[in-house]
Amino acid sequence: MDDLVFRKATPADLPFLITAIKAAEKLCTASCTYENIFKLSAPEVDDLLKQALSIEGVGYQLALSTFFLYTRGGVPVACCSSWIEAADGMPSGFKIATVLSSLLGFEKWIDAKVSIMAFSEANPQRTAGALQLETFYVEPSYRGQALTVRIIDSVIRHYVSIPTSAKIAQITMLEENVEAFHAYQKAGFQIHCKGVPGSALFRSMTGSAGFLQLYKTIGV
Repeated sequence: MDDLVFRKATPADLPFLITAIKAAEKLCTASCTYENIFKLSAPEVDDLLKQALSIEGVGYQLALSTFFLYTRGGVPVACCSSWIEAADGMPSGFKIATVLSSLLGFEKWIDAKVSIMAFSEANPQRTAGALQLETFYVEPSYRGQALTVRIIDSVIRHYVSIPTSAKIAQITMLEENVEAFHAYQKAGFQIHCKGVPGSALFRSMTGSAGFLQLYKTIGV
C-alpha cells in the first residue's frame, strides 16, 4: 500500500466522487438521501451531483475543492470531503442549500420542504472554525486495509500544515453506521453529542434514528 498517492480531487475524478457520495449517503435504505429527500431517480441524482461538483464552491461537502483522494496507479481508491466551517459569514448548511435549490429549481425545492426540515432538525450544529470531515468512501476491493483511518490522518495533517486556526476536527454521521464509527474511533475520534432524535420521516429517508457528532483535537 506504499504506492498510494494522496492528492486533491480534480474534475477528472467526478465519476468516482459521484459514486462515493451516493454510497456515503446510503446506509439502511435502498436509495441515497438525495433520492429520498427530492424524489429523484438514480440518473437524476447523478446529474445533480455532477452539476454541484462542477460549481467552483468552497466550504461545504459537495464542493469539488473539499475532496481529497488516495489513488493507486492514477486510479482513485478512497476519498474524503473536508472543509473549515465558517467562523463568520455563511455556514456550510446554508451554502449547500443554496447550491441545491438553484440546481433543482424552486418548485422541486418547495415540494421537498417537509423532508428538508426533517433532515435539518436532526442534524447537529457544526462548530464554527472546526475542520469538518465527511463523505468517506473506499473502493470495495480496498476495504479492510484501514484506508479510512489513513485518509483521515492525511487530511488532518494537510490542514495542520497550512496552518489553519482549527483546533478540533468533527465528523457527523448516522448512528447506525457502526463499522464507520469503529474506524473513526481508531483515528482518535470520540462522541461529542447526539443530534435531536429523527422524526418518522427522517428514519424512513435515512434508515437511522439520528446523527452522532464526533470530535478530535488537532493543531495543538
